[in-house]
Amino acid sequence: MSCMRHFNFKIVCICVLTLIFLTSCEAQSSSEDKRSLLVATWNVQNLFDAKDDGSEYEEYKSSSLWDESSYKRRLSNAQNVLSSLPKNGNYIITLNEVEGSNVVEDLIKCDKLSKMGICYYACTNQKGSAIQIALISSLPIKEAHVHETVSSLRPILEVDFEVNNQRIVVLSVHFKSNAGGTEETEALRFEQAKVVSQIAKQIELQKPGSLIFICGDTNEECWDEKALGKREDK
Repeated sequence: MSCMRHFNFKIVCICVLTLIFLTSCEAQSSSEDKRSLLVATWNVQNLFDAKDDGSEYEEYKSSSLWDESSYKRRLSNAQNVLSSLPKNGNYIITLNEVEGSNVVEDLIKCDKLSKMGICYYACTNQKGSAIQIALISSLPIKEAHVHETVSSLRPILEVDFEVNNQRIVVLSVHFKSNAGGTEETEALRFEQAKVVSQIAKQIELQKPGSLIFICGDTNEECWDEKALGKREDK
């Protein structure tokens, strides 16, 4: 369904952690030593700017009456939604279906998100794809990597953070949609999931003790028995 007809403001908050950071092994924790971290994921459903680059979906081209005012309106709506998140010490937010890094920069350039400290970001740049995966954060990014999956499918965006010697790794994903049939496309989602699992296992070996989050749009319903069940390799 096109976002010109429908715009879903649902954000999934994965968890809120309270991290206690000590300046030394003898230090006593205080209110200044505690920081809460909110990790969230949101499919913004096609956030495109007003510039025609050639890879946009048809309804987001100037010939379809998508213009600067349309973009600014969508951008403002997205900023309002993000700024309504529960107030916490820090934020890590995965975004699906953004056009590219230019849109992410426009998104975080507003007073509402600046007051939340959200000024860091990473974004994929998959050639030929109309939409990308992004992550915005109030924590400085230590490293960012893009992992390829099955040919023509979306990659995995790995973003690493380090706070007082605690490594936090976020794997941002956007699995194959159900367009074409749920069962018909299931194998492709499974292949993407296998790559994510392999990356997570490698991180555990290379960076033991890391907090690993897998965030994004898996195009699976949590109440779907097939999604929850164990799939046997054929």
